[in-house]
Amino acid sequence: MIEVNKNEAKFLNQTIAEWQSQQVISEEEAQKLKETLLVQNFNWAKLAKYAFIIAIICVLGAILSILADNNLLDWFFELIGTEWGAVVASALVAVGFLSWGGRRKNYAPEKVFSNEALLTLGGFFVALAVGFFGNAVSTGSNHFSILFFLAAFIYAPLSLYFRSLPIWILLLISISTGLLTELDYQFNISLIDSATNIFLIISLIWGTALVGLSLFFQKQALLSLFATATYTVGLLIAFMSLWFLSIDFGDWRNERILFELLWTIVLIAGSFAALIWGIKKEDLILKILGLGFLLFAIYTKYIQYLWDELHGAIFFAILALSFWAIGTQAENIWSGRFFKGSDDLLDDV
Repeated sequence: MIEVNKNEAKFLNQTIAEWQSQQVISEEEAQKLKETLLVQNFNWAKLAKYAFIIAIICVLGAILSILADNNLLDWFFELIGTEWGAVVASALVAVGFLSWGGRRKNYAPEKVFSNEALLTLGGFFVALAVGFFGNAVSTGSNHFSILFFLAAFIYAPLSLYFRSLPIWILLLISISTGLLTELDYQFNISLIDSATNIFLIISLIWGTALVGLSLFFQKQALLSLFATATYTVGLLIAFMSLWFLSIDFGDWRNERILFELLWTIVLIAGSFAALIWGIKKEDLILKILGLGFLLFAIYTKYIQYLWDELHGAIFFAILALSFWAIGTQAENIWSGRFFKGSDDLLDDV
């Protein structure tokens, strides 16, 4: 038996019926194929996945709340005794969660989401231990990138050993943040500093490099598991960099308006191309990011230049007409102008 959800069962049953109507298979064969489908009325896997994600976010929120509470932190340091005690305590908790999750992966591999949740908690406490370590050895230089690279150095072997996507994502976040904070440390970047351009362009290059690496990972047995996560993080960094490059921060508008306009065009063109390519290739990540940043670009420009000049109702009406025209043209192509239509067109969407 094959477990499928309702939409998958509907598609498969329609496919089997079409094969039967074209006499590709017999009625008896069609019935046998249908009997192999076990329809799930409720997707328990998704519920488990999102429940554990919410639980992890809540744990992270609790940790951040503790770190933001000076009184609670002082009490914790008094309880532990020294700053190095905090490093050791965090590291021991990290080892505990990682060991627990790793063992469960061996004897209960079907518990996918809880296993990864335990490994993720271990990864959070690794970051906490690294942070306490940085506080213990701090010289006041604010050279934080060293700590991010140290965390990445720890996450790399852990992600490969445990074959853990969440820890791999923590690795990518650590490397990316380390790279950008190192640039900030070297150039002393602020929002109205010309060095911001260098910062964001390097960030864009880094995001694009991650996308390229993800394509390489797909062909490597050891790294293929991490290809999609690398691809997603790379695209997100690249689009965020483009978005920030297209924003006018106010104080230097007259000096960089052409620069801003250029990056706005690149962002809109890139977002639209990503959306179209994502639709063509059935790439959900590209579709979501393309549409999301296309809307970000449009709304950002409206807020910057038209907020006081054009009523919101007129602006959104123009947008609505534009997208309605695009939708109408796409619908014409889909619904039968270039191919034979059917009574079940909506079922094909």
